Amino acid sequence: MNFFKSTALAVAMVAAPMAASAATVLVNNGSYNIEAGDAFIYNTDILAGTDAGSVKFTFNNTSATDAVYAVNYGTANQGLAYFTDGLTATWSGGESASVGTDPTTTFTIGTTIASGTSQDLTIAFGSVVDRGGNTIDAANIDLTVAAVPLPAGGMLLLSALGGAAALRRRKAKKSA
Repeated sequence: MNFFKSTALAVAMVAAPMAASAATVLVNNGSYNIEAGDAFIYNTDILAGTDAGSVKFTFNNTSATDAVYAVNYGTANQGLAYFTDGLTATWSGGESASVGTDPTTTFTIGTTIASGTSQDLTIAFGSVVDRGGNTIDAANIDLTVAAVPLPAGGMLLLSALGGAAALRRRKAKKSA
């Protein structure tokens, strides 16, 4: 019975950092909180005739553990209008992904943000040109960013408990 109690305690201690994982996303003078398992979703249309530009998001890791923040579903919808130089997504840590002018192109990009620190995600795009010569169509940027906690301490704890259990079992066999 003690083995089950120890296992339950270990699982609870591993799960605790995951439940506490959170981030604050700063964009356009507003902030949004991302809890573990949640996501930040950004979707915007950029009208034909718009000059090249960029959008910047600041992700603050407010959790007690390091976490991977990933653009799981990044899409440049360029059916009726397109970005002349495509689109580039770049984390301030150096990771980047680029897409061309294909009608619908997806990308995935992630980075690790240490506990208590922040990184910027910048989406840079070229001028928006209408494929049919109109100025009423738009290209679209759609992305979803999710936090994935890294409970390294939990894995260390589990390996230590496993080692202690193995030593205990070895001792029990020797004394028998």
